Amino acid sequence: MINYFNNFGFLREKLPERLYNSLIEEVNTLKTDNFISGISAEGVPNHHFLDKNNNDLFQYLIPIVKSFTDHFGWPVRKYLTNDVPINFDAPWVNFHKQTQYFPLHSHNGAISYAIWLSLPSVTTQFYFHYLDTIGNIRKHEINLTKEDNGSLIMFPSTIMHGVNPFYNCSDVRITMSGNISLKVNNE
Repeated sequence: MINYFNNFGFLREKLPERLYNSLIEEVNTLKTDNFISGISAEGVPNHHFLDKNNNDLFQYLIPIVKSFTDHFGWPVRKYLTNDVPINFDAPWVNFHKQTQYFPLHSHNGAISYAIWLSLPSVTTQFYFHYLDTIGNIRKHEINLTKEDNGSLIMFPSTIMHGVNPFYNCSDVRITMSGNISLKVNNE
């Protein structure tokens, strides 16, 4: 009998059309300044916070977080003794132009998500790097096309991931991301 070691994975969903359209409208009228992150550098797209549709987004995400944690558990569960409330950190959006990329990185929080709002007419890649059960570095690539517009991926915040650049296309790749953390009191 073949058995596998347990490990975390990722979850993919498609946003409801109404929420997707509201996010696109907000992104198209975005007037926030960009902010600096730990991976801000030349060739990396600027980050912009979103806030107009956050409540609708968070309400949509609650059952998806439950589905993720029901299947995989909380990535930080070994440190907790009781259930604690979740906190949705402010989401942000990036506008990727040709040749721009996100280097291998991880996020703060317990669970992170990315939403592909607008993908270019050429195939692009989102990827994960992780250690397998015997310590080898593995890569899992997800090829994305325009058909993936409005798709969401949810994954443990600490898993290393990145986005490859795309070429020979003047389209802009628009991606929204966010983190979900746990509310812990210091009482």
